[in-house]
Amino acid sequence: MPGESMKEALGKLYVIGVGPGDPELITVKASRLLGKTPFIFVPQRDEASPSYARSIIEGIVRGPEQRIIGLTFPMVRDADKLALHWDRAAQTIWQHLKLGYDCAFVNEGDPFLFGTAIYVVTNLQKAHPGVEITVIPGVSSINASAARAALPLAIN
Repeated sequence: MPGESMKEALGKLYVIGVGPGDPELITVKASRLLGKTPFIFVPQRDEASPSYARSIIEGIVRGPEQRIIGLTFPMVRDADKLALHWDRAAQTIWQHLKLGYDCAFVNEGDPFLFGTAIYVVTNLQKAHPGVEITVIPGVSSINASAARAALPLAIN
C-alpha cells in the first residue's frame, strides 16, 4: 500500500528451539508457531543429509501452504567456510521476510545455547537491522539429560 513503511511490509522471524529430539518436548508456543508459519527453515549437514531438526517437527508442520526449506551448515571447523554458510542462510531467510512472509528457523535444543541460530540471527540483524525476531527457547540437552537420568543439576 502506498505510504506503508518497509517495516510494516516485512515478515517476522521466529527462531524456535525444538528440544533435544523428542517431539513431545517441544513447547506449546513452539508447536503453535510451527503449525502456522508459512516458511520453516531447518539446518542440515549437507544437501544430501536429512535434517535432524526437521525429523523433530514433521508431525507438527502439516499445512499444505507450509514449506520446509533446508539450509546447509557443514560440520567443519573452518571459520571462513562456516561464516559463508551462516551469511548465505541469513540471506535466504531474508528473501522471504522482505516479501512479507513470516518465517521460522528451527534449532535443536535451545537456539541460544551453542545454537547455529546465534550466527544466523547475528548476520541477519547486521545486514537488515529492521527485522523483527522472536526467539522461542527450547528444552536443552543439558536439562533433558538430567531429567532422563533423574540427577538434579543443582540443589541448595
